[in-house]
Amino acid sequence: MSALVLDRAATLAAVKRASLTVQRGHTLPILQNLLLQHDGQGTLTVTGTDLETEISARCDAGAGEPLEITLPAHKLARILSGLPQAEVKLTLGTARATLLAGSARYQLGMLPAADFPRLDTGASRFAPVALDAPALTALLAHTSYAAARQDVRYYLNAVHLSVRNGRLTATATDGCQLARAAMPLPGEFGADEALIAVGTVETLRKLLPAAGTVDLAVSDQRLIQLRAGPVM
Repeated sequence: MSALVLDRAATLAAVKRASLTVQRGHTLPILQNLLLQHDGQGTLTVTGTDLETEISARCDAGAGEPLEITLPAHKLARILSGLPQAEVKLTLGTARATLLAGSARYQLGMLPAADFPRLDTGASRFAPVALDAPALTALLAHTSYAAARQDVRYYLNAVHLSVRNGRLTATATDGCQLARAAMPLPGEFGADEALIAVGTVETLRKLLPAAGTVDLAVSDQRLIQLRAGPVM
């Protein structure tokens, strides 16, 4: 039986960030779960996805054997939120995981980590670019409100990002209103563009830090990758 000692506050913070993409009551049970991966060297990575957006958050964890499991996202967050102890012990059985904290004991059903869908990012089209986080937040806030939410024209349910002439430009429209904003990019880059679903944009705005920078990259599959400290 594998066991791992977790810092409750750090683990809860990672679980809450990764859970932003997890939809309650999804018809695919695996998408209601988070993927927990321990590297055996003290780092726990928690990942959530809705098949369009994937969020991974890292935190420090106790030493232990490498492991990969999936646990129900919202149940895990609720249990961790209600525990007063600073440390929680996670033990794994055949089909269930057990959380131990003081005299409290909680059991959670597991699903195979191999069934958890991951976005295939592929190779990056260019080296990651460091962007000012507050400026990027403002760029998205000034445009995403104009995007449609449930239009049959899927491209209207998104924010269009383009890199051209040393600037990152965001554009959104629902067919009646249009919003556009731009920010300078550090360095020179070739022209490129991508669409980000408006739901993903709203999730990004919750995750972007109030200060500092975030690293932006675009993969060969035109998947946009953002990394901000322990969150990506």
